[in-house]
Amino acid sequence: MKKILKLLTVCVMLLALTGCMKVRYQINITDKDKADVNLTMLYSKEMMDTYNMTQESIKEQLKADDTYAKWDLKSVNEKIDGEQYVGFKATAPEDVTKEILDSLTVKGDKYTLKLKGDDVSGDFNTSEFEQLGYSMDQLEKMGLEVSIKIAMPGEIKSSTVGKIENGVVTLGLTDLDKLTSDVTIVSEKSGSSSSFGSTGLIIGGIALVAIVAGGGFYFYKKKNENN
Repeated sequence: MKKILKLLTVCVMLLALTGCMKVRYQINITDKDKADVNLTMLYSKEMMDTYNMTQESIKEQLKADDTYAKWDLKSVNEKIDGEQYVGFKATAPEDVTKEILDSLTVKGDKYTLKLKGDDVSGDFNTSEFEQLGYSMDQLEKMGLEVSIKIAMPGEIKSSTVGKIENGVVTLGLTDLDKLTSDVTIVSEKSGSSSSFGSTGLIIGGIALVAIVAGGGFYFYKKKNENN
């Protein structure tokens, strides 16, 4: 874990120089035994060009990691605020969705999802960022986006963490930073289910940190090679 956090620190340094990385996790639970879990990760194309990187080279790095070896990775391109981003949309294997469904209890029309705080944020220690003079607010302003979105069957009635907007619970970087307890989300099904369509999520603090840090570390190595 310490090694991963050190890689994340390298990523922060790169963000200070070049700017932008987006990591979006989404869970779409459509029924008690069905869930879609996907992850979208995007890098600024300008940043990739600066370090002479390609989507394929990053994909190879991710596939080499046991965490993502079984994930289905597809290349994506997206324009955000006029800037071009490239990256991947990753679909989770069955064992990941099963783990999420195991955290779901259903009583009649009431659905309760309870995720352990450590599973969501892991040891997401920000002390190394603070030593470099970066707060979570500053990281977000620099272009780092890390979000978890969760959709449940029916209408979401409550969530102990994050914001409920348009029938979806959203946890941002600052929510994850301050997370100290379990995440409990309750929904009630009375009509059609909430849905992201083709979107979903990966869960786990270690995975969260590894995704961001992995990309940053690869850029860091490439920068050293160029120098």
